[in-house]
Amino acid sequence: DLIGMPYSSCGVLASALTFNKFTCNNYLKGFGIKVSESVLLRRGQSISPEEVENAVGFPCFVKPNVGGSSFGVTKVKTAADVVPAIEKAFSEGEEVMIEAFMQGTELTCGMYRIPEKTVVFPVTEVVPHNEFFDFDAKYKGQVEEITPARISESLTQRVQQLTAAIYD
Repeated sequence: DLIGMPYSSCGVLASALTFNKFTCNNYLKGFGIKVSESVLLRRGQSISPEEVENAVGFPCFVKPNVGGSSFGVTKVKTAADVVPAIEKAFSEGEEVMIEAFMQGTELTCGMYRIPEKTVVFPVTEVVPHNEFFDFDAKYKGQVEEITPARISESLTQRVQQLTAAIYD
């Protein structure tokens, strides 16, 4: 942006916002988008398993707040799993997000916009062979990605509308 070089990805603000899971979720919440309840820890802060259970319940996900590819992510089912999961997540970054589990079908939908048109892609259903969409599912083929997703037409339209709204 500073030197005027063209690029095809999102801008700096959108990139920075989406790289920070906790901030992005809270931003989207402000637009009425339903996101999981979550707690943010910064290095040096701590939280007891009881506080985690009261804040987000079990099961929950403990993950680095920045980064990707599911590095350092743990699905926590019991109070005994909280501290090791937080330590694992902190091994990947300076902030940890503890997020409530949302039961349901995992879906993904992409889109792009150019001056001439907007294209929202078909909705894809993500069915990991593992307990959640972890690194092995993402990069070692341990997942089924079903396009179009096995959902109703009305839900498909809703997901595509939300995709466009979030994109905007």
